Amino acid sequence: MSKAGLRQIRLSPDHLADREKTALFLKQQLGLPDWFNGNLDALADLLGEVSEETVFEVEADQAERFEAAGYPAKVLRVISDVSKDNPAVHLYLTQRDDLSGEQPGDQ
Repeated sequence: MSKAGLRQIRLSPDHLADREKTALFLKQQLGLPDWFNGNLDALADLLGEVSEETVFEVEADQAERFEAAGYPAKVLRVISDVSKDNPAVHLYLTQRDDLSGEQPGDQ
């Protein structure tokens, strides 16, 4: 569930299995341009321009599946790298119970 001004995107290795699936999923979730085809350099550039608070969430129990899958792990590295430079982009490792839509400090 998204809050006003906050976009939350739950990631799974299935969403990011290859370039085509990644492109389709991220176009739907982020409204990326039609020309985006899953290229990781282009993803880094596009995420670098994001100004709306965007939280990418990965369930902790899925982390090993990301690493084992190869391409999904690369996508996570891009998101992680961008989050260091763009204060609007965040990547969180969460427990299943934490995926309620509440952010730390919400009450």
